[in-house]
Amino acid sequence: MNLENIKTKLSSTKIQLFLIVIVAAITWSTSLTTEFTGYDDIKLIVDNEVIASDFSRILQFFWNSFSSSFNTAWTNQQTIIHRPLEQYGSAIGYKLWGASAWHFHFFFNYLLHIINSILLFFIIKKLSNNQMLSFVSVLIWTVHPLHNEAINMLTSGVGFLFAHFFSFIAIYLNLLKTEGKLLILCLLGSFICLFLGYMGSEMTVIAPLVLILILFSSEHKHRLVKVITALVSLLLYFWHRSSIGCSQGDLFDNDFLERTFVLAPQILFHHIKLFFFPIKLSIDEQHRMILENAFSPFHLACLALSFALIYALFHFHQEKMISGALFIAGLSISLSLNVIPVYCLARNRYTYIFSLALIIALVFYLSRHLKKNQIVLVSILVLILGTRSWVKSLDWANGEKLWTHTIDSIDDIGAKQVWRYQLLQYYLNPTNKSFKANKAIQDKIFEDFNNFIHANKLEQKETINNYRKANPSSYLKDKYSYNSRKSIASGILSKAMYLKQYGPKENLLDHLNLAYVYDPHNIQTELQLYIHVKEEEYKQGFLQELSVEASQNPYSAKLLLSLLHNQNSPVFYQLSQKYAELYPRVQIIQAYYFDAALKTQKYEEAYKVATCLSKKYHEDPRYDEFIGNYESLLLSQ
Repeated sequence: MNLENIKTKLSSTKIQLFLIVIVAAITWSTSLTTEFTGYDDIKLIVDNEVIASDFSRILQFFWNSFSSSFNTAWTNQQTIIHRPLEQYGSAIGYKLWGASAWHFHFFFNYLLHIINSILLFFIIKKLSNNQMLSFVSVLIWTVHPLHNEAINMLTSGVGFLFAHFFSFIAIYLNLLKTEGKLLILCLLGSFICLFLGYMGSEMTVIAPLVLILILFSSEHKHRLVKVITALVSLLLYFWHRSSIGCSQGDLFDNDFLERTFVLAPQILFHHIKLFFFPIKLSIDEQHRMILENAFSPFHLACLALSFALIYALFHFHQEKMISGALFIAGLSISLSLNVIPVYCLARNRYTYIFSLALIIALVFYLSRHLKKNQIVLVSILVLILGTRSWVKSLDWANGEKLWTHTIDSIDDIGAKQVWRYQLLQYYLNPTNKSFKANKAIQDKIFEDFNNFIHANKLEQKETINNYRKANPSSYLKDKYSYNSRKSIASGILSKAMYLKQYGPKENLLDHLNLAYVYDPHNIQTELQLYIHVKEEEYKQGFLQELSVEASQNPYSAKLLLSLLHNQNSPVFYQLSQKYAELYPRVQIIQAYYFDAALKTQKYEEAYKVATCLSKKYHEDPRYDEFIGNYESLLLSQ
């Protein structure tokens, strides 16, 4: 059979869909054998007692914006998590098959990626009117190794991939030519799907902007009402987040220009490098990222690349598929370039749409120049990328493999120490009874973890002074990334947290003080020091600073109340009452108010709060128990 006959057969939609499904299924088949690895999935699925409870309790996540952890190890940005779709997906899966990693992998991550590939095939085909190039674009995209984290990380499947699934459905519904009642149903379905998408990942907020680009780039009937529907869904989402006190930094703060023109180009270069050369992949969020100050040769090269992409966008303005794809690539990656302050710098799963858009632009551009051997070239490319993805998924077989590969993939000593801590947590709770640790690896990890400070001479004044010296070349690293004092402090803090939980605790305070020396402004270090250090000057200074922030930010209010609760502070009641009134929808602050009312024997107020919490969240059985006891007391009187 010659190439022309193969091309003819490949032009069939059924054949193309079959190939997309079968290639994706084979490529990511190794992900089905992986266990819960401890990369959020144990904490958020296996050991999450909330998702194992009744659904009336799970519904609390729609109005609760906070995670259960202080997730600010690398930066001081406040981590506000509001992804109820992630919790709902986990809860549904847990109800259906319990804590079964295979089921979560297959029915969420694995199937959702394949379904997303099918949806994107139909979307691109409608937009381009070139079925073959649409097929090639999706086929290459569906096997790209950059999706490794999105497909293997279980909480990504129930949140991130689920969110994009809803966004793709919404976009497809808007591309359908409908009238009358069917149009209304499509608009309603699009509105619901867009909103659900926002609930799973903040990355999907670009969907209305993508729709605007698509609908106004050609003559789409009813495009105005479709755009208005999409924008209303986005405004409703922003209103909802603001109504529960869920905010994230100030866009135009003092570092805005620095993040935009110094930091963002370097992160963009990092993503593009991994797109073309997905070799040194790692879940480490700033893996092998090189950060330099402005006017260094590396930074100027990254900045030039950014301007080159902007130039390409205008250069191809008459070719809608190429210019549109480049615009969407920039739009989709913009949310992870740290222009807006965020927690992570380089999460691979954030390239899910970015990689698709780049592939579309390249495929449609190269199709004009590569007239011969296209099938052979595409087949070789898919085979190389697919093989890399298939092999890389094996690193997720269990937590020991994942964390040891992560530790080996990075050079920064502080980051290595943090990942050792993650691996030690996994050894203590692998969730899989059949897991057998490699004794040699386990002993080596434990030895390196315990010897971290001494082996790197971190307690010596000379080492401390070397890290604390002003060094212009490491300024951005100290500020935004690890490879810095911030990283060292996080590594020391990991050892302190291990001592706090498992002992011995005699040296805990020494570790906390040393972490504070390396990074005095890390909020985790400050929190732990506040709990353990009793000097009034430090306590009061930190309290006063937090009190100002807490009146403007519910995260700070939560932190302050947590500190006061641990210290049995006499002002706990007054401040909890104040913040409960200020942030009535933030459930965890209301729970602190309930505790404060009980401690101060203000039972009537505790009854009011308990009634509210019991009806809305069913968060804790003690609320119902207290209500019953209080009402019985009233009746007896």
